[in-house]
Amino acid sequence: MDESSWNGTSGEVKDFSGYGIGGTAVSGANTILRTPAQTNNTRTGTFSDNTYVTLGNYQFDTLTNATMSLWFYYTGSFDTNRLLFNRHINGAADSRQPIFVSYPGGYSNKLVFENIVNGSNRSVVSDNAISPNTWYHAVFVCGSVGMRMYLNGVQQVSTNSTTDCLVTISPTSATTLGGGGGTSFAGQIDDLRVYNRALSPQEISSLWSSGLGCLP
Repeated sequence: MDESSWNGTSGEVKDFSGYGIGGTAVSGANTILRTPAQTNNTRTGTFSDNTYVTLGNYQFDTLTNATMSLWFYYTGSFDTNRLLFNRHINGAADSRQPIFVSYPGGYSNKLVFENIVNGSNRSVVSDNAISPNTWYHAVFVCGSVGMRMYLNGVQQVSTNSTTDCLVTISPTSATTLGGGGGTSFAGQIDDLRVYNRALSPQEISSLWSSGLGCLP
């Protein structure tokens, strides 16, 4: 997310891995000079009400084991669930994989990763509430190891034994970053990474401690 700006041009949000999950900004999502954090990049994606980035679907659809890593900096109020990431099966009976900062009446301002398949909800939740104006490194693992969440390199207590991962979805599905299919995130998101395997705790710790350094 180091582009100087986004303006809604197809494929403008670059995927530097070469795996084709680059995206397109919608409704004014853009980049800004990042708020100082544990990172080396100078720009980051910024999101507010109704803004988001659409992402390529194919690589998500073929995953049976996966790890997603990203950095986020929340600047909003805790008035509703705020989406960091979402996949939704168009026309299906409530099948989706949202990641969101929750509100007090839901999960008490915690970070939540849900895997909902045909209305059956499996979720993992952060140990503590998210503090605004603070950078976090979040990692979500799913597949044969079950569902796990790590914040700042530390595995959270909440786990789920389901082996469903990012379920296979048709190309008409929607995969979005920062919103789409719900209330948009408020703040900054940076360095989204998707791996086609479950990273080890040691690899996740390395990602956290190295900031935005690359993992071999």
